[in-house]
Amino acid sequence: MKKCYKCKKLKPLTDFYKGCDECKICKKEIMRVYMRKYRLTHPRNRENERKYHLTPIGRAKARIRRVRYLKNNPWILSLYWIKRRCNYPKQSYFARGIKCLITSQEVKQLWFRDKAYLMKRPSVDRINSLGNYTFENCRYMELIENQRRKKEYILLVKKFKKTIHRL
Repeated sequence: MKKCYKCKKLKPLTDFYKGCDECKICKKEIMRVYMRKYRLTHPRNRENERKYHLTPIGRAKARIRRVRYLKNNPWILSLYWIKRRCNYPKQSYFARGIKCLITSQEVKQLWFRDKAYLMKRPSVDRINSLGNYTFENCRYMELIENQRRKKEYILLVKKFKKTIHRL
C-alpha cells in the first residue's frame, strides 16, 4: 500500500507508475492539464495547429475523416444530439431534468436491434416520454412517425387542459 501525494488516498502499488508518488489516475489528470496548457502556450504548437486547420488541404482531410467515421458509425450522430438535448441548458429536456444515461455501445445495439440501417431517416424515440434516455426506454423509428407521435401527444395534452379548465 502506498499513499498518493495528490489525492491523499492509500492505494495498492499496482495503481502507481514506477518511481511516481501520484497514482495513475492523478498522474493522467496532471498530464492532461499540463498538455492543454502547453498546447495553448507553446508558440510552435499553436502555429502547427493553425497551419494544419487553416489550410484548405488540412480542412478537407479533417472533413473526409469525419465523414468516413460517421458513415461507418451512423449511430454516433444520434448520441451526439441526445447528449446535446440533455446537457445544453437552453434546451427544454435540460429544464425538465431528462438525462442521457445511454452509452455509445448501447446506441449501437439499438441501431442494429431496431434495424435503423434500413430506415430512410432514423430517429431515436423514448417509449416513455417522461423517462430518461436509457437502453430500455429508447427505440429507433422513422422520423415522420416520431413527429406524428409528438403532434398527437401535444393535441392530447391541449385537449386535457381544456377539459380541466371547463371543470
